[in-house]
Amino acid sequence: MSLRDFVLANYPLLAAVGAFTGLATFVSNNALGLPWLATYLRFLFVAGAALLALELTAQWPPELRLDRVRVPTGTPWRLAAFAYGAQLAMLGALLNVYWQYPRLLLPTLFLAIGALLWQIVVPQRAKVWPGTWVLVAVIALLVAELVFTLLWQERTVLDWLWGQVR
Repeated sequence: MSLRDFVLANYPLLAAVGAFTGLATFVSNNALGLPWLATYLRFLFVAGAALLALELTAQWPPELRLDRVRVPTGTPWRLAAFAYGAQLAMLGALLNVYWQYPRLLLPTLFLAIGALLWQIVVPQRAKVWPGTWVLVAVIALLVAELVFTLLWQERTVLDWLWGQVR
């Protein structure tokens, strides 16, 4: 497989990753007059780009993933350079967004805690009950808020909501 063949076979994925990354980069800090909305729009765009980049990584031949040490002989150097460059660029884009906007760690932590609770803590028989996922989401949000508040001393979403209620 050459680089040209790979790009022709996967150009919709490449374009979508680029679009989501570009949208995440250029979302205004004051989206629609609501500063907190920009944070969550960035999160959604970065999450979309990351999911598409993972799908793109699955399209590579297994020997061209970053966790492999050597490129096998006979692989075109352009394809190998593009594969490693694209994977490193997506990793760098993710780290850059989290570095510039640490507030995005809250929804990421929320999703991670929710997924872990759903997979590990919730028994199989309880997963079919109505409302179980809502309870898991609420618990995951509260735990994420607690961890985030302890690690980062600025106001969190619950602080903002409490200010709106009062």
